[in-house]
Amino acid sequence: APHFEAALALADDAPASIDRVRLEYGVADLDWRRGRLLDAEPRVRRLLELTRAFDATSAEHARNLNLYAIVRSQSGDLAAAEQAFAEAWTIHRRRAPGGADEASALNNMGIAAMQRGRYADAEAFYRRSLEMKARLKLPPLEQVSTLGNLGLMSVERRDLASARDYLGRALDLVRQAAPDSLQMGGLLSNLARVERLAGRLDDAEPLVRESLAVRSTLAPDTVLHAFTLTELGKVLEAAGALDAATTAHEQALAIRERLAPDGSNVADSLDALGRLGDDEATDDARAATATPLRAWLRTLTRYCERDQVRRRLGESEGHGKRGVTTDAAPLPTTGLPGARPPITDVLAMAALVAEVRAYMATFPDAMRAALELQSAALAAQRDGAAEPLLRARVAAMLGARSS
Repeated sequence: APHFEAALALADDAPASIDRVRLEYGVADLDWRRGRLLDAEPRVRRLLELTRAFDATSAEHARNLNLYAIVRSQSGDLAAAEQAFAEAWTIHRRRAPGGADEASALNNMGIAAMQRGRYADAEAFYRRSLEMKARLKLPPLEQVSTLGNLGLMSVERRDLASARDYLGRALDLVRQAAPDSLQMGGLLSNLARVERLAGRLDDAEPLVRESLAVRSTLAPDTVLHAFTLTELGKVLEAAGALDAATTAHEQALAIRERLAPDGSNVADSLDALGRLGDDEATDDARAATATPLRAWLRTLTRYCERDQVRRRLGESEGHGKRGVTTDAAPLPTTGLPGARPPITDVLAMAALVAEVRAYMATFPDAMRAALELQSAALAAQRDGAAEPLLRARVAAMLGARSS
């Protein structure tokens, strides 16, 4: 990043040159990889303005559209991401139909469809991409991203056997051609997730630790490093090692807070810490536990998923849940406020989480105790044992008011 910034300073006398565009692209690419979406987006928008002015049909413009799509996707605006991927695909299809760039564009279209829950469309795009790459006799590594994406889509559909097959094939290719690469680190982490979901924890832990060894060496203290730490935390939690799981999640949180204090990944880590020890199968039926702060954060970070999004968009394919980044069209945009689309921008949610987190840190001890009792009372209510806890909560609240 410092090298790119220094080069940009030297290029100030040529603000609209193609060289400056490439330098700006390098900085924006680093920004999103480090989780700094609020820095990346305006930079990519400037890039698009420049390349649109140079030549809106160029491969350079298509590359910038792809980066813009990634940033918008990470920010939760999946409709804008899909539109940008589609524009890039159109450029490549017109410039070199059936070429390597179009094969990559088809893979990106598959990502966009998968993120919006259109799994049949995603699979069709991925398969077309693989067929085109095979026909062009591209190097085997060119197939890895598409095979990996087919694996991830299979995970979303809870087809773990297919996910294991796709990810395993991709991993075999990478082990032969690029061992100890970041690409291998990502596949190992995703395969560990498959084994964790399948309950094969003895297989999952070595995979995620191998991924961590790769990513902590090649990309220390980055978004990728934090993602693998998060997966390690989930594997350890499933194995009942809650202290070790807490350590892994806290390490991931520390990295994410350094990179983007108000970013959505920080909210994800806080949510993971708040959920430690919970049974996901009964998650929607119980109140949050742990500390009052984590209970509040857990409720907040899942607000869109549990209430607005699930009511308006229905259940997702395969496992009945949608994440806060899920988007689907059409949604009403006119009429009374209650009829308008819910908040689906993860950055907006993360900013709200950060604000509430800071505010709750100022609560007196008695108020924190009241919140803890409230959580316990909600849990006990299902067992018909709520009244004593509710009485205790009232007493605690009175104490909080007097303090």
